[in-house]
Amino acid sequence: FNLDEHVFFMGRQPREEVREFLHACNVVVQPVLEQGGWLSVFEALSAGKPVIVSPTMGASEIIGRERIGYVTEDYAKAILHVYENPQEARRMAEKGKRYVKENLTWMKFTERMIEVYEEVMG
Repeated sequence: FNLDEHVFFMGRQPREEVREFLHACNVVVQPVLEQGGWLSVFEALSAGKPVIVSPTMGASEIIGRERIGYVTEDYAKAILHVYENPQEARRMAEKGKRYVKENLTWMKFTERMIEVYEEVMG
């Protein structure tokens, strides 16, 4: 499709490179299925980047419910939408960044686990 000038298909990259790529991109597309991809989507949101995910991806439920990204199988249409609506995409990404900061920290995870243990133990 002659995308080589506009799109970089990076494949697997060393962990230390990922942060630089996230800050350099305009949008992150995660067409993964049920397994994998959770962390990378939230890393992208933490970098303030709009995300596009497949409906079958595990993180799609949170992305859709919180309206912090685009959930679709029509990736081309979604990319075009982000391109044509940069302010909307930016607002959504910023909302996602706040959501990650407020809800997906190790401290929040630990607090929730302690609540579960306390409930189970009576």
